[in-house]
Amino acid sequence: MEDSIYDSDIEFHVFKYKTKKGRRYLSKKFEQKTISTTVTVVDIDDAQSNVYLLKRMARSAGLNPNALNTEYKIKITKFTLGKKVGVKSRPKLKMEKDYRDVEKLYGILNEPNILDERSFEDDLKLGEENEMVVSRFLESKGMRYISSCTYKEYDLLMCDKDNNEVKFEVKTDVLVTKDNDTGNIVIEIRYKGNPSGISSTEAKWFVYYYANLDKENLWMIKVDDLKKLIKDNKFKIVMGGDNNDSELVLIKRYDYISKFKVYNLCQKENTKGKNL
Repeated sequence: MEDSIYDSDIEFHVFKYKTKKGRRYLSKKFEQKTISTTVTVVDIDDAQSNVYLLKRMARSAGLNPNALNTEYKIKITKFTLGKKVGVKSRPKLKMEKDYRDVEKLYGILNEPNILDERSFEDDLKLGEENEMVVSRFLESKGMRYISSCTYKEYDLLMCDKDNNEVKFEVKTDVLVTKDNDTGNIVIEIRYKGNPSGISSTEAKWFVYYYANLDKENLWMIKVDDLKKLIKDNKFKIVMGGDNNDSELVLIKRYDYISKFKVYNLCQKENTKGKNL
């Protein structure tokens, strides 16, 4: 499968969140911005629902992309599609064993130090590609991909075998490698003092993907179970992310493996932990 890549010009408004008397609301005032960029979407509705594009727009406007929909919202007002400039391959996988081919295609496994010098655009591309790997894995389990979410409420929207919608929160760790593994799962709970990450998601499932490990590299747990796990234990909490604005919980994953479903995207899934 292939996605066409187009030049585009986008006009958008930025609305800031404000707080008055303890009540948070979205200001009616806005800043008007424009960006010229390449896209794979073809209309304004698709553009508005593409989280990676919105974060790229936020970056161009000098905003913290991680604060999208917590400190501000973006509304696209004009979308002008230009000429086609290329294509992006998107392979359709038939079996779980093909995940190694996807990971090789995107260079996920072979670049453990990719964070050191990559740009924000690279971050977006890597995040999109890793979400694709996870969505293909879920498809191999009988689910159907619907969309990626623009907002903070979840990352992937899938459909199960009974045609029920299921939301997933997906986090990718590219720092952990076979030779450099802290053993941690890192969970964001607050950003600048406000609930974020696992504290604000509407997803049913939380997925943590170690992109640079080739076994036991995908860990899943129901969001409610993860919240209870955090509440019932005194896990170490650190500050991290951009400008150390994010409050993060560190969970030693192998101490709590029985709470998770653990899979190998490159091999037959691990039998440890709970069944899917």
